[in-house]
Amino acid sequence: ALVTRSGDDQTVPDVRTLNETEATRLAAAGVAQLVDTRSRAAYRGGHRPNSVNIPIVELATIASLELDTERPVVIDCGRESHLCEIGARVLKGVGFSDVHIIGPVSPATIDRR
Repeated sequence: ALVTRSGDDQTVPDVRTLNETEATRLAAAGVAQLVDTRSRAAYRGGHRPNSVNIPIVELATIASLELDTERPVVIDCGRESHLCEIGARVLKGVGFSDVHIIGPVSPATIDRR
């Protein structure tokens, strides 16, 4: 299980920042739910394997329907890093307690389909 430690990310309390390798490993193992908060068009242009696309504008209304509130969530915002903080606040606000963020997408981890 993931351990959320207060203070790892100074902008949103109780949100830990993960590196790309750790986030990808946790999602591939089924430990964490990897959520890409970019637009559907950006997601279609390339995304991490094992991710689900819930655009930031839809996150508050459908996160609880599509995600398990009892499992850790890792937010992937690609190169749009401001979306990570917004997404973390939204998920915390609708009842997700184990929320993490990852940094910008590197070209090596994008799944171009």
